[in-house]
Amino acid sequence: MTGSDAPLAQSRVDFIIAGPQGTGEDWLAAQLRSHPRIRLLSKAQPLASVPGAWAPQRSDAVATAPADASVPIGWLDHRVASLEPSAQAALVRRWPNIRLIFTFRAPQQRALAAAAQALQIAQLQPHEVSETWLRDWLGCAFQQRQRDYRGMLAGWRRLLGPRQMQVVCFEQVLADPDAAIAACCRFLRLKSTGLAVRPYDRRGEARRIDRLLPPDGDLRRLVCTGANAEGMPSDSLAALLGCDDAAWRHDG
Repeated sequence: MTGSDAPLAQSRVDFIIAGPQGTGEDWLAAQLRSHPRIRLLSKAQPLASVPGAWAPQRSDAVATAPADASVPIGWLDHRVASLEPSAQAALVRRWPNIRLIFTFRAPQQRALAAAAQALQIAQLQPHEVSETWLRDWLGCAFQQRQRDYRGMLAGWRRLLGPRQMQVVCFEQVLADPDAAIAACCRFLRLKSTGLAVRPYDRRGEARRIDRLLPPDGDLRRLVCTGANAEGMPSDSLAALLGCDDAAWRHDG
């Protein structure tokens, strides 16, 4: 263990919220952060002893770690979802009882939301968005891993048991946000009574996407085509996961 990692050994991390960019992971974290019995860390840094992985910053982890073991500590990081297998295994060795809340979304909508986020981060104006930029973004190794739902889930399922993993479908979040948060609370062995769950800002997201990627434009079609590069036959849960997920979609 390196010196920079040493303080993390004294902290505990009970759960991670992770999912490909644009799958509602930030919304989910914001709702759970308001729970009085949850401590959700917000800062992350490279974790030297787990190549390619991140963990809460030392100061954040130490400062917020409650003495009460019944208060779960977690952190949000979409990069964890698509870790390489060796990094996944190293993370689980560090925290064998870790729980993973994995978010996913219909591929085309996820790609549009993630592209809009990337364009905003790059501070590109609508007239500056080009086909070349989007092709490079779609073709980068990170985005290729982010599109591989089956690969991500298969890797984590090899390491985590059914009671350590909760799959959250974004479309269900839109349909019933209260039920989605209640299921996550049960997964963390907590009650959701009294939580004021805010609906996902679907209109705001749509406006951001439409501004940068007009609905009838070639750039939007390019992103949507790239989203289906893995040949996923439909947006149904079974098709996206590519396997029987009954054991992982438990209710508590």
